[in-house]
Amino acid sequence: MNINNISTWIYNNGDSDLDPSQNAGFVFPKGSGKTAIFESGLLWGAKVDGEIRVGGSAYRTGLQPGKIISPGQAENPDLDKNRIYRVRPDYKTASLTTESKEEGVSEDAVRSQYERDWNEWPATDGAPFEDLNNNGTYEPATDIPGFPGASQTIWYVANDLNSSLTTNMYGSQPMGVEMQATMWAYSQAGPLSNMFFRRYVLINKSNTPFTGMYVSMWSDPDVGNATDDFAGCDTTLSLGFAYNANPTDATYGSTPPPAVGFDFFQGPVVPGAATDSAITGGKVIRGKRNLPMTAFYYFARGDLTVVDPTQGSYEGTTQFYNFFQGRVGKTGEMFKTPASLGGVSTPFALPGDPVTRTGWIDGMIIPPDDRRIGSASGPFTMAVGDTQEIVVAQIAAQGSDNLQSVKLLKSYDIKAQDAYNSFFKIPTGAPAPNVSATALNREVILSWGDPTSAQATESYNTKGFKFQGYNVYQLPSASATFQDAKLIATYDIKDTVGTIYGYVFDPRTGKPELVPIQFGTNSGLQYSIKITKDYINNVALNNGSRYYFAVTSYSFNPDPAEIPNVLENPLSIITVVPQSNDPGVRYPGAYGDTIKTINHVAGVSDAGIYPIIIDPSKLTGHTYKITFQTPGDTTTVWNVIDSTTGKAIETNQTNLSGGNNYFSFDGIQLVVTGPPPGMKDYQIPSGTRRWTWSNADGFGLEGFSGAMGSAAINWFTGSSIPVTALPHTLIKLAATDTLGNILNPADSNASFGYRYLRGASNPAAKPEFAPFIKNPTAGYAYQDFTKSVPFAAFNNETGQRLAVGYLENNVEGGLLDGKYWPSDGTLNNTDATGPREWFFIFGTPYTETPDTALTKDILDEVTPMLWMGTPNRRGNVAFSAGDQLLIIANKVIQANDVFTFTAPTLSAGDMALAKQDVQSINVFPNPYYGVNPQELNKYQRFVTFSHLPKDATIRIYNIAGTLIKTITRAGAASQFERWDLANESGLPVASGIYLVYIEMPGLGSKILKVAVIQEQQILDRF
Repeated sequence: MNINNISTWIYNNGDSDLDPSQNAGFVFPKGSGKTAIFESGLLWGAKVDGEIRVGGSAYRTGLQPGKIISPGQAENPDLDKNRIYRVRPDYKTASLTTESKEEGVSEDAVRSQYERDWNEWPATDGAPFEDLNNNGTYEPATDIPGFPGASQTIWYVANDLNSSLTTNMYGSQPMGVEMQATMWAYSQAGPLSNMFFRRYVLINKSNTPFTGMYVSMWSDPDVGNATDDFAGCDTTLSLGFAYNANPTDATYGSTPPPAVGFDFFQGPVVPGAATDSAITGGKVIRGKRNLPMTAFYYFARGDLTVVDPTQGSYEGTTQFYNFFQGRVGKTGEMFKTPASLGGVSTPFALPGDPVTRTGWIDGMIIPPDDRRIGSASGPFTMAVGDTQEIVVAQIAAQGSDNLQSVKLLKSYDIKAQDAYNSFFKIPTGAPAPNVSATALNREVILSWGDPTSAQATESYNTKGFKFQGYNVYQLPSASATFQDAKLIATYDIKDTVGTIYGYVFDPRTGKPELVPIQFGTNSGLQYSIKITKDYINNVALNNGSRYYFAVTSYSFNPDPAEIPNVLENPLSIITVVPQSNDPGVRYPGAYGDTIKTINHVAGVSDAGIYPIIIDPSKLTGHTYKITFQTPGDTTTVWNVIDSTTGKAIETNQTNLSGGNNYFSFDGIQLVVTGPPPGMKDYQIPSGTRRWTWSNADGFGLEGFSGAMGSAAINWFTGSSIPVTALPHTLIKLAATDTLGNILNPADSNASFGYRYLRGASNPAAKPEFAPFIKNPTAGYAYQDFTKSVPFAAFNNETGQRLAVGYLENNVEGGLLDGKYWPSDGTLNNTDATGPREWFFIFGTPYTETPDTALTKDILDEVTPMLWMGTPNRRGNVAFSAGDQLLIIANKVIQANDVFTFTAPTLSAGDMALAKQDVQSINVFPNPYYGVNPQELNKYQRFVTFSHLPKDATIRIYNIAGTLIKTITRAGAASQFERWDLANESGLPVASGIYLVYIEMPGLGSKILKVAVIQEQQILDRF
């Protein structure tokens, strides 16, 4: 179980929290290597025909894998179907690096295990699953195995029919109990990251009822060092817990020791009043009730009274049965409070509050040492065939010291209870990003742009929570927590959210406080980062030093009543060691470089193709093809194919906006941009620019500083010309005088134009306007067709001359005179009270007789309009022959566009370069003067060799020529190698000069001298 901040071992014989080497196995925080629980298990005891029997699992287990087939007959425990199962919903896309490291197997092996268990999930034996099609049958292709909504689930079934196991445990005969165990956890930051849940289904598959039955969650909680622990319980929370007696612990060192505990959420179901209700199987049953924790007991090593029950003897059975009832095992007497508190009998040992030091707390009678704890619930009866369901939360909390850890544990327990009360309808947050790290020369590249993983993360939208952004952290160690993390960057969606405030438990006050918890800036998403700085120490990164990073996703729920309102993944910490290039390796680019050579092999669009290198170590040298589709003619999507392998890399991508929010592949972030339809730019092929945008750009058109373009066509009813057909258009001006009169009516660039009038239905704003109002109707009514336009327009791609027109405005500030001639820039040409002398260029051929398709209201009816312009004249000057303006159209992406590019090729295996590079082999620190800054404690001593090839033999000699140590490298993943300053026997070497002979197949050899000055040894272990 290792999906969140806890990593622990579960076995299909009832045992848990014990590692395979029989050492403490409950690691907290995950990755720290520090343990807080040695072992745990569920126990039960009852009377069978009047005889007390105890079963389950503690230090010894009374269980074997498999179901009970019939009374007294169990399945073969060695059947493959009786293995332990583990599933997680995101196993196909999730990063399994941490699990691989913890479990000592490859990522492929972990993924294969998940896949096999998914396909073979034993739903018919009772394993839970989410039945997505509600047909009552588990179908791997449709349904989701595991506890519904959980991030990780473990399941197994066991039974107690092996008498050799039960008698070896505590001397009892089997009872005939089948136990179906489900463990599950949630992957998110916050309280739920520090706990997992256990559900035990117990079935009486014997021929005899069980009376006076109890169930108990037992554990041996070694909180770091086992010799300085205390225990306690909180009866209001049904919580049993253990904590460190001191503010610090030898195992946890400089980090505060945690507290750990077990909460009895759901005890056995017993008869109740008509108004009572119980929960079992996720359903509410009226007239019943769930028993709470009815007793809490503890054992103290070295004490003569509260001692562990005797193993392998029936005495152990009776002793445990006493403990289940809240009695001292050996004597059968009730626990009693200290004499100073009245010596009152109670089934709950140590129910006081160690934080406030009130009530009976541990240490008042027995000094700190190794403790064992148990929470029990009962009595109840199980008839033949009866089923009982027990639900327990296992929680860990790390506060600022030992007592604050207890306070935080109780706070977490309340959150756990809330989860149970909601029937575990828990939003889990967006999936964690799949992060890869590359170590380069004094820099680290983190990337998480894998398309499949990123899309799964960003599409998260569940129970009011939506994906909001990514956080990048640096941490001081592989076991650090969020409290230790340094936030390097936040890349969040561009919206209105920004900084998010939420309620966080304050261990000082014991109350939630409203504080900023996420620090978005609406920066936009990004999928990679180059890090050259140690943000914790505020210095540059050093080659050979270990650095720790993590990238998380976070989700936000804007409902102010939602607490918590942010869900963030737990830290999945990556260790990276910057290094120079491996011998013989050269990278063909650096982070942020753009591959320049792009081939437009089909189509004419102005699409931008920008392959940006984000990880030079992953460049393949392959050729990639970018194709486009327009499904439904509404959306343009693009695809990437590796032409070298034929593999589809990215499909149905819609992002054409530019920026950093593009996914990545093979060390490349491919940015694809598509121009919007309209005017891209303009040129003056000859003559002088006669138009200006001054006082004319009120509509913000797209290609002439806001005074020419096609966007405002949408301001009209529309155009019958598709945006894909906008051509480059050349405008040739005819010679005029300063009043706009065409000097030569025969000028080939003078045009007949369609004149439209705004306000034609109104009286003439000025008397002189009256002759030019020919059609007094509303809208932008067509008026006449005369040779009154001092320019000609041409499709510059075909040479065809195009129809033109213009607008005038019947207002006081208008220039209504029957010819196109805007103002000299002194009047506002887009204002409703201004001239509005606008030109139009249509997609139909130019004629000198009117086309009825254009003799209509240009405002309210569709026309084949290509371009419009609202410019003023550039001063009070005439147009001259030879003046031209070229409208350059954006060529939008179309389905026939195809681009290719070829990635640079990584240079590796160059023997000449490798021989040159290995001459840089070095060792640091040299001299070693009593300490290495990278050492974590005084028991760790080493120097590090750098620039080594993958294969090498390092022989270390003393000055007398005696071989001290041989280190063999075979296919090493890193260019670094440590010498622990010990000889072959593991004993520390003496201070002195050592000669190092490094032999490298095919690359020659290298000799170094290392000076070692050991610090004075002061023994603290004897």
